Amino acid sequence: MQMLKSGHLRGDVIQYPDGIGCCIWYPFPVEEADEEIGICFDFPMDDLDDLITLLQEMKTTEPELYEDEEDENDA
Repeated sequence: MQMLKSGHLRGDVIQYPDGIGCCIWYPFPVEEADEEIGICFDFPMDDLDDLITLLQEMKTTEPELYEDEEDENDA
């Protein structure tokens, strides 16, 4: 398996019997030898263009302001 790397992200593309699957993950902060272990997101190759479009939109979207639910309940 060829692991792809970009910054802190890792990824791979695998041919399964039912189609091509993709995985993107953040490795857990452990030794370099364990960088295949982390929090991941799996998706079919057919959704790759939609994911790219979504990520491009996220780069230019104004973030919503986070409001702590506890602060709202105290008011």
